[in-house]
Amino acid sequence: MADQAVDDTIPLFCSIETSHTDSHVTYDIRVWRGIRKTSDSWMVARRYSDFDALYAALQPSGIDLRLPPKKVFGNKDRMFVIERQKQLESFLQSILQEPVLACQMVVKQFLDPSNYSFNFSEEALRHVSMFFRSEVNWEVVERMPSIGKYVRCAFYCKSFLH
Repeated sequence: MADQAVDDTIPLFCSIETSHTDSHVTYDIRVWRGIRKTSDSWMVARRYSDFDALYAALQPSGIDLRLPPKKVFGNKDRMFVIERQKQLESFLQSILQEPVLACQMVVKQFLDPSNYSFNFSEEALRHVSMFFRSEVNWEVVERMPSIGKYVRCAFYCKSFLH
């Protein structure tokens, strides 16, 4: 699937088909493009912590999403796993029915990692590094310390304004 061009205009759909309980619970998600479930579908295995990370990444949107609560003890009980599977599927459906969320890269990476695993940050850093290396007047001496986004913005904005 990763060798073909992906048509992002066709929405993703999914259903959680099974769950496995070994040392941890894994949910198998069948994903496909378009309204009808076709043979051109794929499976993605996810743990609850993956759903939790997706939830955290989507929180800045301000859209109310219902992720089932975390349970430390008894989370491998068969009835609990079945109920959580239903709730996680409902969680995914609410994301995919909201266009603002469905088009987010984190959602696409969650459901279609083979087509959306490209690391844009690394690629951008590579291009910037190539640019600086091609300029004789630029020299990268050391990495800038992490001083915080807002402090760095305030420092540079003031430096350029004065």
